[in-house]
Amino acid sequence: YLTTRFLSLNEEASLEDVWNLPFDIYPVFNNQEEITGVVSKYSLLQAYLHEVQARSCELEAVFDSAHNGILAINRQGIITSLNPAAERPTCSTKEEAVGRFLTDVIVPTGLLEVVRSGIPEFGIKFQVGRRQYITNRTPIIKDGEVVGAVGVFQEVSEIEKILQELQSEKQLNEELQTIVVSSYQLSEKYQSKIAQMKNNWEKGADLKSRSVVMNNVLDLAFRVSQVDSPVVLVGEQGVGKENIAKLIHSQSKRSDGPFYNLNCGSLPAQLLEIELFGQGISIGNGDKGKTGVLELANQGSVYLEEIGKMPLNLQGRLVRVLQDKMLQATGEKETTFVDPRIMAGTDRPLKELVEKGLFRSDLFYTLNVVPIKVPALRERKEDLIPLALFYLEKNNKRHGFKKIFSPEAVQLLLDYPWFDNAREMANVIERLVVTANQKVISAQEVDIVLYEKEQSPFKAVTVTGVVPLKEAIDDLEHQLVTLAMKLHGTTVKAAQALGVNQSTVVRKLHKSKDTNGGKCDGGYGEVKRVVWERR
Repeated sequence: YLTTRFLSLNEEASLEDVWNLPFDIYPVFNNQEEITGVVSKYSLLQAYLHEVQARSCELEAVFDSAHNGILAINRQGIITSLNPAAERPTCSTKEEAVGRFLTDVIVPTGLLEVVRSGIPEFGIKFQVGRRQYITNRTPIIKDGEVVGAVGVFQEVSEIEKILQELQSEKQLNEELQTIVVSSYQLSEKYQSKIAQMKNNWEKGADLKSRSVVMNNVLDLAFRVSQVDSPVVLVGEQGVGKENIAKLIHSQSKRSDGPFYNLNCGSLPAQLLEIELFGQGISIGNGDKGKTGVLELANQGSVYLEEIGKMPLNLQGRLVRVLQDKMLQATGEKETTFVDPRIMAGTDRPLKELVEKGLFRSDLFYTLNVVPIKVPALRERKEDLIPLALFYLEKNNKRHGFKKIFSPEAVQLLLDYPWFDNAREMANVIERLVVTANQKVISAQEVDIVLYEKEQSPFKAVTVTGVVPLKEAIDDLEHQLVTLAMKLHGTTVKAAQALGVNQSTVVRKLHKSKDTNGGKCDGGYGEVKRVVWERR
């Protein structure tokens, strides 16, 4: 009866083969055409449900263990899926993100555009804090209609590692279909961009930090690099303000443009004006003129070091360039459109200079959009050893050495105040690498270089009593001048030894003569309150 009234099934038939058959009940035969049982549509449904659940669990496990961040939204822009790898870039957990609108969780909004257009996007870069990512965005299509979109993103610094695992990840691509397949379609064009970004970071390697305070500075610098606002870097000489300015430029959309640095405190006012704004053609003397850095840095960046020392009249011209982007070269009547990004450095807070009338308030408020305080090296002790080792490795490679510091030498480097900051450390480490006699740089060698103990026989001054400062200075000057005359014999040679002009030595001798009632002591003289100790 079963064999004539019902469609029979073989024991080895798959669910996919029998699911769409028309009957509600089927006899089951083995290979010997013996009836081994009966299966109903309901039991098939249960078996199919179990298979779907197992498949779902498998895909969910793959989704959660994926190395890339994966985020999906529906057509309304509501987040429907978020895997653990996406939690760090979004600063949100799966429980917090699912069900919320996309822009409430993450700033990049490209997925919404993919939902609207139905066009996938590959190799799109975006930034979250100091971290850069590359993302692929793919529409989710059902019955020919876009019902959502999925974004797969990867931190740039991890791309090389990911590429090495590409073969094994292809299996994951097959499991996740359109979700994961989009994450690895990175062309050589994007790989070259990644290499360029890594190169930019290596150029600023001496800015790497372990201290919280410096990491905060670098994080702010990375965020500022994504906009075009003026930046003022405030900090002592040698803290690395110019390096931070270069880092901001290299990470900005102007990185393909030029970068110029101009020290406003090292040039006379007239020369600074020409270097900054340029000079027109002079008909009288045939001078062809000069292009200023503000014009040379068009579509690039200019870092103005020691901006607080810029003359007030030039500050007014700089305000007009910042506000109107129009430049009038010195001696020219016509104006030129320029678009440089202005960054400035100062070792004194510009607000104080404004209050003292040394800095224009309009330039202050135009320029001081994003002030960044760069801490001194002595304020971030955690960075001393990493920075010293960086300079040691750099100079070992440069000069072909393999020198190291002794533990006692490292302790001296830690105890030193570094008043001239990273610039001083770079100088000291290179000198130690070049001059050290042995492979291990000793504490004695570090001590000599740090405190310059062998450069002068009269290095230290011991004060045995408190006297008025002017009296002490006069006493020291008298002793130095008379000792120099005794050792060198003439005012010319004495002036050379003291590092002053001959007229200064003559004036000091006359002053000593008047003070001593017409008698000038040609010898070293009596040391009363201040004693020079010979090292």
